[in-house]
Amino acid sequence: MVEVRLAPDILKNFQGYIEQVQKQYNVPALSVAILFNNKRYSATSGVLNLDTGVEATSDSIFQIASISKVFTASLIMQLVDEGKLLLDAPVKQYLRDFNLADSATAEKITVAQLLNHTNGIPGDFIGNNSYTEQNPLARYVDRCSALYLIHPPGERYSYSNAAYNIAGRLIEVILGTTWFDAIEERIFKPLGMKQAVAHPSQVIKHRVALGHVPNTDNEKPWSVSPDCYFPICWAPCGSVLTLSASDLITFAEAHLNEGRTQAGLSWLSPTSVKLMQQAQTPMPSYSYMSNTHCALGWHLTKEKNTVVVGHFGTGPGQKSMLQLVPENKLAIAALHNSTNADLLPALLAKLLSDLVNIQLPEITAKPGLAKSMSLEPLVGRYESSLSAFVVSLNKGELSITYMLFKQAPEETERWSLSPIDNDTFLAYNEIGEPGLTLSFLDFDPLGKPTYLYCMGRLIPKVKGEYQ
Repeated sequence: MVEVRLAPDILKNFQGYIEQVQKQYNVPALSVAILFNNKRYSATSGVLNLDTGVEATSDSIFQIASISKVFTASLIMQLVDEGKLLLDAPVKQYLRDFNLADSATAEKITVAQLLNHTNGIPGDFIGNNSYTEQNPLARYVDRCSALYLIHPPGERYSYSNAAYNIAGRLIEVILGTTWFDAIEERIFKPLGMKQAVAHPSQVIKHRVALGHVPNTDNEKPWSVSPDCYFPICWAPCGSVLTLSASDLITFAEAHLNEGRTQAGLSWLSPTSVKLMQQAQTPMPSYSYMSNTHCALGWHLTKEKNTVVVGHFGTGPGQKSMLQLVPENKLAIAALHNSTNADLLPALLAKLLSDLVNIQLPEITAKPGLAKSMSLEPLVGRYESSLSAFVVSLNKGELSITYMLFKQAPEETERWSLSPIDNDTFLAYNEIGEPGLTLSFLDFDPLGKPTYLYCMGRLIPKVKGEYQ
């Protein structure tokens, strides 16, 4: 059992601490809720919209983005409990319309592989940018028929938003309802979640946060995000669910209590809760927040004799985090309405250390290692369905030009790379701040990698002039 410290100092004035964090990282608003020793703590600081100055309160709702995947996975596991589907069965057994460019391969993808990110489906396929499209998930699945896999099903991990949108459509077909209604009827209502919205048309009923992005026009650090949501066809993977931090803790508490509601009723079977938290596939070393394995919906960080179970999320100008330590029945939910990428990892490290004495490992570069490495084979262009990474070598140093959208090559970021080990590098931005880790994987006999692994995705190397 991980050591539990009773009444740690950080909780004695939790509101004051969160106000300090919000000001330190200069984000518009920050809302945090914690379940610790069977007691709830919550604190909120800042404003929901810098243009209007509306104050953030404990019942304010924020986009939870990719944490939505755990909600979608929970619905799938309910269907497993009810005998309506099998995790190891092919998706096409239940969803006849599902297809890929290679039909034979599509028939091999299982329901479990949708949830544990081993399906090989290109992760960031958008499908349609519409916010009002009718039957968005059915149409999304239709558009997936043009996709080619980036690796054979079940072979390895690569984060796939597309797979969760397909899982959302699978839920619709089996239940004969929309994914949005399934979230309301099967999660929000039985768990008693009042500050929680499945469809964006309903957020007007609540005190809602708006996203913020860096302001390049004047001295103010933030401006309101031009986009409020990702496309609605991405709902099951994380484009629309909007919750308070406290309701996110309510959801987490059910997962910590073997699938029981606060009233003691069965909501998800203990077997399904346990299976969702079991390691399904290993992740490459030095993955985000030191994640070591992917489970069903959750990501795991196995640290010594304990396991942290959780998920992060990124929406248009918003960030979210839900992390659990099942052994101690600890849950941490944190939401803020900016693109600041440093706050949540730092907050998590502090809370885990102070509350349950878990120390997350720090990732540091070993610059001298580059002198003994063969860097030339790593040079080339790596492309996903959405983005492109061009790796260059100049005077013995590697750098990457990153294009979030290939269609807009003029909008780029440039990172310098310093090795952590023989195939993994720490990326530094143009002002020398450390950020992402990147790994090169699956080397051929000439030492050339097949993939670049970054931000949880496998990005295939383009064959041709860069080889």
